[in-house]
Amino acid sequence: IKGDKESLTIIKNTLKTLADFYPKHIAKEDKQFFKPIMDYFSTDEKDQMLKEEEEFDKKFAHFLYRKIITDLE
Repeated sequence: IKGDKESLTIIKNTLKTLADFYPKHIAKEDKQFFKPIMDYFSTDEKDQMLKEEEEFDKKFAHFLYRKIITDLE
C-alpha cells in the first residue's frame, strides 16, 4: 500500500484474470477430461486412486499447518 501504486493495480488485474479463468478451467477439466477418462479404469483402480488421493491430502494438510505454525513462531 505504501509502495508502488501501479503494483497494486497489476495485482488486482491479475487476480481478476485468475478469478475469471479458474472456474472455467476447472469446469473444463471436470467435464471434458476427468469424467470421460474414468471409463478407462476398473473399479479397483478407481478405489486405489481415491485411497492415494486421500493419503496425499492428509500429508499435505499436515505440511501446510506445520508451515503456518513454523512461520508464526
